[in-house]
Amino acid sequence: MQKGKIIRWLARTTFHFCLPYIIVSIFILISAPVLNLAINYLNKLIVNELIDNMQVGFLSNLFFALIFAYMSIYFIQQANQFLSAFGRNFYQNIVDELYRSIFMWKSYQTPQEAFLNTEFMDKYHFANASISHINSFLNRILTFVFVDIGTLLTTLGVFVVYDPWLILYVLIIAVISVFSSIYTSKMEYAVEKEQTNRERKKQYYKEILTSKSYAKELRIYRYKNNIYKRWKELANELRGEKLSIALKRIKIQNYEAAIQYAVRFLSLVFLLRGVFYHTYDVGTFVLLFGLVDACTMQTHSLVQNVMFGLCKDFNYLENYYDFVMPITDAEIHQIVKTEKTTFDSRLLFGPFQNLKIQNLYYQYPSSEKWAVKDVSFTINKGEIISILGFNGSGKTTLSKLITGALAPTKGNILINENHISSVDRSFVFPYFGMAPQEFSRFSLTIKENVGLGYIEKMDDQCYLDRAYEKAELNSFINKYSNKDETMLGKAYDENGVELSGGEWQKLILASAYMGMPEILIFDEPTASIDPLKEMEMLAHFRKNLEGKTAILISHRIGFARLADKILIMADGSIIEQGTHEELLKHNGYYANMFQKQREFYGL
Repeated sequence: MQKGKIIRWLARTTFHFCLPYIIVSIFILISAPVLNLAINYLNKLIVNELIDNMQVGFLSNLFFALIFAYMSIYFIQQANQFLSAFGRNFYQNIVDELYRSIFMWKSYQTPQEAFLNTEFMDKYHFANASISHINSFLNRILTFVFVDIGTLLTTLGVFVVYDPWLILYVLIIAVISVFSSIYTSKMEYAVEKEQTNRERKKQYYKEILTSKSYAKELRIYRYKNNIYKRWKELANELRGEKLSIALKRIKIQNYEAAIQYAVRFLSLVFLLRGVFYHTYDVGTFVLLFGLVDACTMQTHSLVQNVMFGLCKDFNYLENYYDFVMPITDAEIHQIVKTEKTTFDSRLLFGPFQNLKIQNLYYQYPSSEKWAVKDVSFTINKGEIISILGFNGSGKTTLSKLITGALAPTKGNILINENHISSVDRSFVFPYFGMAPQEFSRFSLTIKENVGLGYIEKMDDQCYLDRAYEKAELNSFINKYSNKDETMLGKAYDENGVELSGGEWQKLILASAYMGMPEILIFDEPTASIDPLKEMEMLAHFRKNLEGKTAILISHRIGFARLADKILIMADGSIIEQGTHEELLKHNGYYANMFQKQREFYGL
C-alpha cells in the first residue's frame, strides 16, 4: 500500500512538472527495440539473399538494396544511442533539480531544533543522499516499460514462431538474474544505511582537516594528527566494508555469468540442430542467434531494472518521501516557478503593542535538562527589557523562542494577544530585528550582509545608509575603495577582506537596524568588544533605542542600565526581576553582579 502511494506520488509529480522532457525521452527509448529488431531481421534477409546469389554466381540488386537498408538503419541506431544519452542526461538534470529544490524547501521549513537531533540528522543526510536514486528509479522504470518489455515481447514472438524451446532459455536467464539482484540489492542497501552515521562523522573529520574555519586551531593545538588518525581509521573501516560487499557482488555475478554461459551454449546447440534438420534456414539461424544475444542482455536489464528499481532504489525513495511529506502540488508549483521571489513582510498581527511570555519551557533534543524553565514576562510597546545572566543561563535559547526560531516545549508566546504558534513562523520574523550572539559570516558584500536584515529593501540605499549610521559603520566602509560593495571573506574571491569579531558584530547590528523592526533583540552585541570601547557603544545604543521596543541580552551590567526592567536568569529560570534600583535594594544576584562589574563602567 505504502509502495503504491509513493510510486503514484513520484509519477504524478514528475509527469506534472517534467512532462515535455519525459515525452522526448520516451520517444527515443521506444525507437531502440524497433531498430534492434529491424537490424536482426535484415541480417536474416541478407544472409539468405547472399546464399541464393552464390548459387547463381552474381550479386542481385536486392542484395545491395538490403545492404543499403542495413547500413542506413545501423547509422540511425548509432545516432539514436547518442540521442538517448543526451536526452536521458538532459531529462535527469531537470528531474534532479526538481527533487533537490523540494528537499531544500522542506529543509528550510523544518524547525531549527530538529537539526540538533542526531537521529534526525542521520535521516536528513540519508534523504539527501537518496535524491540521486530518484533519477535511477525513474530511468529504470522508463527503460523497463519502453525498452525491455518491448524488446522481450518482440523477441519472444519470434521465438514462438521459429523455436518455442528458446522461451525456456529466457525463463532460466530471468530466474538467475532475479535471485542475484534480490540478494545484492538488499545487501548493499543494508550496509549503506548502517554506515550513514559513520559517514557523517568521517565527513566532519574531513571538514576539520580541510576547512579554513579550523585551520588556526589545528596548528595552535597541534591537533591535526589526532583528527587525521580518526578520519583515516573511519575511512579504512568504511572502505573495508564496502570492498567486502563489492567482492561478494562480483562473486555472485561470476556464478551468474557461468550459468548464463552454460545455458547460452545449450541454446546454440538447439539453433544448430534446427539448421541441421532444416527446421529453418541459415538466415533464420542468424536472426535467432542475434536475438538470443540481445535477449540475454535485455532479460538481465529487465530484472536489474525491476529488482533495483522496486527494491533497492525504492528503499531510498521511501526515505526521501518520508522526509519531504507532507507537501502539496501547490507548494511544489511555488517551489519550481521561475518568477522573481517575493517576500511577505507584512505584520500579520498589526503594529506591535505587546509581547507576552507565559510559563515557557524548552528542552533540547536528547537533553534531560530544561534549557528554559517556567519563564513569564510581558514587554509593551516602547519598553526596553534587559535579560542578564552568565553563560548557560538560558538567555540565548529564550531569544530564539521569542522570535519563533525554536518552538517551545510548553507554554505560550503571544504578540498582540495572538499565539505565534498558530501561524507560520515566516509571519513572526518580520516583527523582530535580530543581532544574535551566534551568526553566520556570509561571504557576500557589506551591502548584502547588512541588507539581509530587510531583504525586500536590500537595494534601497536610504535604508542601508540609515543602518550604517546607526551601527557606526561609515568610517569602516569608507576605508575600502569599493565601499559597501566590498566582498567579505575569501571563500571564492581572493580580493575579499577578512573582518575582526568586533567588525562583524557591527555588521550584524546594522542588519538588525536595517528594517526599522517593531522589536530589536540584541544578544551579546558587545561580546567581542573590550569594556572601555563598550562604554562608547552604550552611549550610541541609548540614542538609537530612544522610543524603541528592545530586548537586550548580555552578561554585562552596562546593558542593564539602558533597560526599563531587568530580568536575571540562572539555570533556565528568571530568578530576579525589576528596575536597576529595585534589584540593588533587593541585594541579591543582580546586586552581586553589579558590585563585581561596576569598576569596568566607572559606576
